[in-house]
Amino acid sequence: MGNTESYPTEHYDRTPIFDGYRVLGVQPSSPASKAGLVSFFDFIVGCHGELFVEHNPEHEEEEVDFSHHVDTSPPSSAISCREFVDAIALSQAQDKALSLVVHNIKSGRTREVIVTPRKGGLIEDGGWGGNGMLGVTIRPDDYRGAIDRLLRVLDVQENSPAHAAGLTPSTDYLLGTQSLAFSNDVVLGEVLIAHMNRPVTFYVYSSLSDMVRLVTVLPTD
Repeated sequence: MGNTESYPTEHYDRTPIFDGYRVLGVQPSSPASKAGLVSFFDFIVGCHGELFVEHNPEHEEEEVDFSHHVDTSPPSSAISCREFVDAIALSQAQDKALSLVVHNIKSGRTREVIVTPRKGGLIEDGGWGGNGMLGVTIRPDDYRGAIDRLLRVLDVQENSPAHAAGLTPSTDYLLGTQSLAFSNDVVLGEVLIAHMNRPVTFYVYSSLSDMVRLVTVLPTD
């Protein structure tokens, strides 16, 4: 589809030491979108001011246990992390604010994000207009060095699937799909093979616009 390379960390000197949840697909107009969560560049690393457990390479695929990091006296407008996880599973977290600690790998900064789950579904039925109460896909991931793993588009051949999709060489970076981050070009290749002759949507970052956009690619033989 086109050549790629890793993106160097020339301006990112902060080295996070905690695992977190990587924000993947953020649905438009969702509670997550309105709270300002950014696809692929944001990592949720804690809540109510408490960070998650330190990085453990032997448990990279395990879920974070929120129970060890709950603020014992959260604001009355919020709920604890463990309560939030339990409530999400029981669909009882609606309209209860959650304070998240979010690290952005592009800016190297950590900030507080307040997100309030709302009923999913159609607006005419009282929902916010999309799926789920937050409208976001998150996955456990190590955000240390994640900026190194961005895949840059080096070359786009005329009349190729990449050209038809509108990818721009040198300034576009392939981030992943709604449910998967491209940690290297092998993962990208596996996705392309799995979707051969079928459209697949990628999240793409442009260094020119400093924006993330959705791009649909049709891989061909």
